[in-house]
Amino acid sequence: MAGAKDSFGQAEAAAAQIKGAEPKATAYLRITLAHAETGDVAGAKAIVAQIADGLNKADAYTVIAKAQVKAGDAAGAKDSFGQAKAAAAQIKDVSLRVVAYADIVETQAKARDVAGAIAEVRKDVGIPLIRAFIFTTAASELLNLGRVDLLVTW
Repeated sequence: MAGAKDSFGQAEAAAAQIKGAEPKATAYLRITLAHAETGDVAGAKAIVAQIADGLNKADAYTVIAKAQVKAGDAAGAKDSFGQAKAAAAQIKDVSLRVVAYADIVETQAKARDVAGAIAEVRKDVGIPLIRAFIFTTAASELLNLGRVDLLVTW
């Protein structure tokens, strides 16, 4: 584990030297993903704070939530999904916001957070395209889970 920590430290130092905002955010996202994949949720959360743009931040929190679900931390995952949604709400580009919300809902449904996925679909996000895309994504995942009963309640 010490070798991994050294590698993470070197990656973080290198990312801090990147000049452009978008490449820097992408580097921090990849470091966050690596932390989450190794089960280091605390390390992932520490790095996600460095991500400035909403899309990469939403992606990072979604991956953190997935790692928390895998570790059995449902409460932590719920909080991370909430942070992912807050980050997605800040995305100005409508098409990117659609992608972010759909990814969050899909991950929630796959993580068996059906209530969270349904709540997101029911939410008035103000843009019909986003709502339609989120609904389609959530419906697909609920069908995969065999939860057809939940589709008729929307």
